[in-house]
Amino acid sequence: MRAHRLLLVPALAVAAVAAGCGGTESEPAPRVLPPLAHEALPELTARDRALPARELAQDALAPSDLAALLAAAGYLGGAEREFSGHTDTFDHVVARTLTFADVAGANAYLDWIAGHTGDFVGPSRPLVPIALGAERAQLFELDSCPTCKKQLPTWFAAWRRGTTVSYLLTAGRNVDRRSFGSLARRLEPLTSETVASRRST
Repeated sequence: MRAHRLLLVPALAVAAVAAGCGGTESEPAPRVLPPLAHEALPELTARDRALPARELAQDALAPSDLAALLAAAGYLGGAEREFSGHTDTFDHVVARTLTFADVAGANAYLDWIAGHTGDFVGPSRPLVPIALGAERAQLFELDSCPTCKKQLPTWFAAWRRGTTVSYLLTAGRNVDRRSFGSLARRLEPLTSETVASRRST
């Protein structure tokens, strides 16, 4: 069963990938830095992985369809940092930074998320987005399941600044709009080129 895998099957067995985040051999994609610092959730265990298109496509129940969309959207690559453990607020957090060749491609991916939340999380309802200084944002909450005794409150969002999409999923007993928004504002959608530019100024 592929649905709910971001929540119920943390990628603990996936080794971190140091390269191969998309692009072509003649024009490698910019390296995307982990989007959320360890210090943001020091009580949880963090694991990193790169997200080439073949990995990101596994979010979908039909991976080949999402892979085709990512190719058409000019997906360049991304990085994920996943946190797991137990705190008063968070038990599971997935933070991602994804880069696209242009704004249209990034928007196409956001459209896919909005239409396929059931693929990778489960039945969800849209909420008023949190103000994150983004040009486009969307926020969702997992529908409650009265018969699912172990289901935790789960919120997730995706938002775009330029050609970069940030993604955050959180699950935990006390996750709410305030705790989710506080963590979302700590995401750093920076590429190595951005860092180099900042160091030179």
